[in-house]
This record gives sequence, C-alpha cells and structure tokens, in this order.
Amino acid sequence: MTESGVPAPLQLAAIDAGSNAIRLLIARAFSSRRYQKLYSERAAVRLGHNVFTQQRFDSKTIDRAVATFQHFRALMEEHNVRYYRAVATSATREARNRDLLLRHIRREAGISLEVISSQEEARLVRIAVQAALGAKLRPRLICDLGGGSLELSLLRNGSVLQSVALPVGTVRLMETLKLEDELDADQVDEVHHYVESMLGSFLDRPPRLDGALAVACGGNAEALAKIAPGTPVRGIRRLALRLLANQTLRILGMSVSKRMKAYGVCRDRAEVMGIAAVVFLTLGWWLKLDGFLVPCVGVREGILREQMRAHFKPGSRHAD
Repeated sequence: MTESGVPAPLQLAAIDAGSNAIRLLIARAFSSRRYQKLYSERAAVRLGHNVFTQQRFDSKTIDRAVATFQHFRALMEEHNVRYYRAVATSATREARNRDLLLRHIRREAGISLEVISSQEEARLVRIAVQAALGAKLRPRLICDLGGGSLELSLLRNGSVLQSVALPVGTVRLMETLKLEDELDADQVDEVHHYVESMLGSFLDRPPRLDGALAVACGGNAEALAKIAPGTPVRGIRRLALRLLANQTLRILGMSVSKRMKAYGVCRDRAEVMGIAAVVFLTLGWWLKLDGFLVPCVGVREGILREQMRAHFKPGSRHAD
C-alpha cells in the first residue's frame, strides 16, 4: 500500500499446465486493467502423452513436469512474485494418477497446482479475450484449441449462451488416431469426420454465425495465423481460413523436421499443427466462418486479469 492509501504495483504470475506444454507468465500490475509483461516461458512437457490412451502419466512425464515447476518457482522468486495461480487442464483432469503429480509438484517445487474444470478454463479464456478485444469488438464465438480439448463459447452481446468442451485436442487426436509425420488423404478425412461428429454430438445444431466475429486461442491458432494471415482487425491478427485451406495440404505433406524448418516452429508444435489446421477448417466449415481473430491470449492472461481485479479494488485511484 502506498502513502496515499492505494494499492502499490505488484508482481503476479500465472501458470497454465496444458496437455501439450506448460506456460509461465510473470507480470507487473499497475491497476485493474494495466500490466507489463516481465517474463514468459513455454516448456514442451506434453502432459497429455499416454494420458489419452492409457489414462495415466508415465514416470518420465512426471519428472519433466516437476523439473519445469522447480524452474518456474526459481523464476518467480527471482522476479519477486507475490501472488500466483497455477492451473492444470484436460490431461491432468483425465489422468488417474494426477494426485501423484500434484503431490510431487507441491513437495519439490512448492507450487500448488489446481486442476480446473473445462468450464473454468473457458471462463478464464473469455476474460482474457474480452480484455484484449475491448468493448467495441463483440465476438459470437470464442474457441480455444489445446492438446486435449477444444473449448467453444457461444456468446451474444458479451453474455454466454452456451459453453462446451469437445474431446478433440491435437495431442489427443495424434495419439488416439495414431497420426505421425505426413498425413494421407484417408487420415485427413478421419480427423475431419471425427471433429464433425463431435460438433454434432455436443451442439444440437450448427448456430448461424455467417459473417460473425469469431476468436481462436491457443498456440496452434497463433502459429497458423502467421502462415495464413488475414487482414488484421483493430490491430489484432487474423487467421484466414481460405488461405489456410490452400496451405494445409502442404503442411500435412511435410515431415515434422521439414515443418520445423519451413515454419520456424519447435518440434512439439510441428507435430500437431497440421492436425490443428484440419480442426480449424472443419470448425469454420461447420459454422460457416471465413476466419478467426487471434488475439494471442489465453488462460494465463485470464488468471492475471482476475488477480489484478482482486488486488486493485473498484473505487481505487489505480482501478482505472
């Protein structure tokens, strides 16, 4: 607290333990709306490995995850982080031995990892997206494609009409359908029909979104928006599905090592980006969309926004 009685700026951290990677974001918050990113890191642990086929973390995955959290704890201490929230999503929700992972992380890294529901995951993403877009852009759809699931939020005037989580994450599809390196036409059709069937199972009927504003979140959306860029909207990157359709066969026809070289991505991204392209194309076709805004925010930013609101109470001079 400053001499004037208003909350002082403080360091916050958010950790998102996803099915493909574990991400850390450290920021210095100045008000309920304004922060400065101090440090960001992504560790390609892939918690979803084996979970979607065997429902368990293997010992190597647990060891890598614990080492990552120990590293993140050191970074948080280095940056004088006062408050943090660490959450785990789809893979950890489904792993039968998740308590073993949580105990090791708590004991060896001193971090409490919270397993959140798909609804909470989608809510945090919505908070981040709405803050990034501002009041003038009102999306009808927010989708978050991860390694284990695809969260869809249908909205109207900022209010949620329906929120569902589909079991069509990229790591889940890769391991359950045994997709490796190049994908042939039959495998592409298999992914397309699987995603289409999941959409039909979880949503009674396709909502009418022709020409509506849709948002895509997640590392794959960000990578694909660089490959198939549309015209930005208010400075926010856009993924153009027509361009993506033209690029997808090329992506799928490459080996993982060639994708890494051609697109400048890490191995774990190269392994799943082609699958992600098919998911986005199927979703766009099913909902009659021509593209997605990609604001490059997600669960971590949603966590930070909530922490900032809690610290800088309404009515404070800093709660601008």
